[in-house]
Amino acid sequence: MLAFPAARNIAPSNTIYQLTRRFLEALRTIPEIVYALIFVWAFGVGALAGILAIALHSAGANGKLFAEAIENADMKPWDGVTSAGGSWFAACRFAILPQVLPNILSYLLLRFEVNIRSASVIGFVGAGGISFAHLDAYRTHDFEVAAILSAPISPLRPRLANVMCTARMWRSAPMHARDLKVAAAAPAPK
Repeated sequence: MLAFPAARNIAPSNTIYQLTRRFLEALRTIPEIVYALIFVWAFGVGALAGILAIALHSAGANGKLFAEAIENADMKPWDGVTSAGGSWFAACRFAILPQVLPNILSYLLLRFEVNIRSASVIGFVGAGGISFAHLDAYRTHDFEVAAILSAPISPLRPRLANVMCTARMWRSAPMHARDLKVAAAAPAPK
């Protein structure tokens, strides 16, 4: 919604255009991790902090991209709707949105991919996300679960099977010196 007043060619006034642009710049200037730390302090550990952190940063980034797509739209349909007596909202809906909708959907999918990667980092500061479960799996030495949680975010998916096998062997190996003594004293299988 903020992209329409942030586009220079259709903004209701220069003041609204400048205020909206500065607000979107302020949202995207602060990284998600900083938002996450602020929201963890404000709301406590959990998914709410991560959701708010990603949503605020994404609103700023998407607002800028959407506004630039709107600025590149053809203004002839806009002139047609406004000359027929259409309001600013009607002109945005019926003249601009059909032109820029493919770009908006493309930017949304791109941002979704970026948000998946951001969620994997934000979880390590306690703001929910897949890394929160990832960190918990590592703390409890449940490496099979950790490997499965790595699958959607890992760029090295072909190596996942190798990681899981290594994790299984490491998990089944003795963890303490006393376990080593017990394992050494046990009779060898025939």
